[in-house]
Amino acid sequence: NTAELGDIWVSEEYRGKTHKNGQKYSHILLNRILKSAKRRNINKVWLYTTSDNIPAIKLYKKFKFKTMKMQSHKKEKIYSKHPFIVGKDLIYMVLSL
Repeated sequence: NTAELGDIWVSEEYRGKTHKNGQKYSHILLNRILKSAKRRNINKVWLYTTSDNIPAIKLYKKFKFKTMKMQSHKKEKIYSKHPFIVGKDLIYMVLSL
């Protein structure tokens, strides 16, 4: 009952902007994803991002994601899947639902 949150982003034209309901688009997106995970009985969501992606890290922390130590075999798997980030520092984060 674990899921990876990956390959999501807010289009540049909506980044940092607020919807007419008063919420930022990034918050709307993440809220919907997490509600969907709960409906599917997912009890843990994990993700990784690069350490230079400060806006994403701040967003995940607002949603109570906790930074965890990433196992080296998981990091190597990510690097092999996404060679464009090889050598970048990765941040591994987990949220219990």
